[in-house]
Amino acid sequence: MRHTTIESICSEYNYPEIICNLLTSFVDVVCHLVNPLSILLIGSTPRGELTWYKRGDYVDLFSDLEFIIFVAKNVSRKAVRDLNNKITEIEGSLKLTNPIFHIDYGIISKKDFSRMRPIIRTYEAKIHGRTLYGQDIRYNIPEVSTANLDIGKTRELILVRLWNMLIFIPSRIVKQKGSNYEEMVFNYIMCRNMLDIPTILLPLLSNVLLSTYKQRVEYIVEKHLHFDWTTSFSENFVECLKYALLVKQGGQSNLPAKKMYHETVDNYLNLIRYLLSIQGATLDQVCSELERKGLDILRGRWVKWAAYERLFFIKQSLASPKELLRNLTWFKIKKREACICILLNMHYSLLNYLGGNYKKAELLLEVASGFQEKLLFRNNDTIKTKSFSERWLYLRRQFVIQLSSILRFPGQYFTKVIDWEYE
Repeated sequence: MRHTTIESICSEYNYPEIICNLLTSFVDVVCHLVNPLSILLIGSTPRGELTWYKRGDYVDLFSDLEFIIFVAKNVSRKAVRDLNNKITEIEGSLKLTNPIFHIDYGIISKKDFSRMRPIIRTYEAKIHGRTLYGQDIRYNIPEVSTANLDIGKTRELILVRLWNMLIFIPSRIVKQKGSNYEEMVFNYIMCRNMLDIPTILLPLLSNVLLSTYKQRVEYIVEKHLHFDWTTSFSENFVECLKYALLVKQGGQSNLPAKKMYHETVDNYLNLIRYLLSIQGATLDQVCSELERKGLDILRGRWVKWAAYERLFFIKQSLASPKELLRNLTWFKIKKREACICILLNMHYSLLNYLGGNYKKAELLLEVASGFQEKLLFRNNDTIKTKSFSERWLYLRRQFVIQLSSILRFPGQYFTKVIDWEYE
């Protein structure tokens, strides 16, 4: 049975018919292949914050659809593979013009209900999740508050957002040949990632946990003058948050995409400075402190990740046994913090290039490449004879291919994203 009909969700938030059809197709496919206890719609859609644009008769989707599938027992690999194939077919049938839309889901068995991590995603799912099929299991989802929130996973969102910004920058923007549509995609990506700065800073710096972008932005707009962290962010921070929310809600953009890009990267850097208590530090100083001190991202997960890193190390060392002794130093590296350093330097390299500061852009790209080599078991291939844009795009590709496995990110999906160009 359906506690919340798909039609009522679409009607409540005035979503286009394509959303209703996609939700119905997903439920039908999951019920056929997995036999779920419950299907929970999570993310921006049940919060009324899904982004879409109407262009004539065409509906352009700019938000993911996210689900949690609850099952009585673990699902077979074949069923998961079949489900992935069906979801890929559904996505392909849409013939969307942008790379942003994606159907994302997780499968959780009944025994794991109570072991869901106390993270922001869990908090949002419990408050706003909508049951599309089966039992309403939101009552079984653990309570999340600032008292038990996973601080490490919250800080890890900095890495996730800087990564997300990197992979979704259209390649023709990098080549300075972007169309108006690619500029629109570029701008949306920056606005979307700007909105997660409040997601991170409010619980960490102000002991406040809110469940929607709108609530977080409105809270900061109203109360930012009361917080000591306010002066650590750019003078345009609050206005940029309001603008980012407008774009996320489907509004028209009137701020240059490159300006929004600069503001977003600057304010993630400002957030890191504040967390490290080094306000005003240079980018080099921030990276040095990230390497030395770190952000304690793996708090509570050290044992699990140490085991994974050992397995990863063995696999890589077998491929290059002559480098075994040199590779042992790899264990000392704070992997996620090193990735943040790569991302910051790549972003500022591109910002300098787009702003005409080519010498600075080259230097920062070299720094990013150096950090990346520290994380790999072999030196980065260089393509010094190519243009800056080609080398930047090459380093991005290497980052996605080579480091996804270290971070356990879905590299195959991200490789598809970075290949996108508007036709």
